[in-house]
Amino acid sequence: MIGANTLIITGQYLLVYNVMSLTIAAMLASSLFFLFARAYVAPRYHLGLYLSTLVVWIAAYHYYRIFLSWQGAYEPGEGAQAGFYPSTNEPFNDEQPYLSVLMFTLG
Repeated sequence: MIGANTLIITGQYLLVYNVMSLTIAAMLASSLFFLFARAYVAPRYHLGLYLSTLVVWIAAYHYYRIFLSWQGAYEPGEGAQAGFYPSTNEPFNDEQPYLSVLMFTLG
C-alpha cells in the first residue's frame, strides 16, 4: 500500500490515469475483436476465441478496479498544494495485479 502522506505531482497522476484508461480501452477493444473474428476462423477455433474474450474481460475488470482505486487514492490539491495530488488516506489497492496472476495461475 502507498503511504498515507504521499504527494504526487499532476503529471505523475495524469500519466498513470491515462495509461490505465488506454489499457482498459485496449482490452475491451481486443475482446470485441475476438468476438467479431469468429466469423473468419474455422468453427473448431470458436471456443478459443470465446475463452480469449472471457480472459480479456476478466483482466479488464481487474484493471478497472485498480483504476477506481487510483482515482480514490488521490484528489487535486488546493491552496498551497495546487498542482499536486495529495493522498486521500484511502489506500491504493496495489495488490490487485498479484491476485489476478495468482487466480489465473491456480485456476
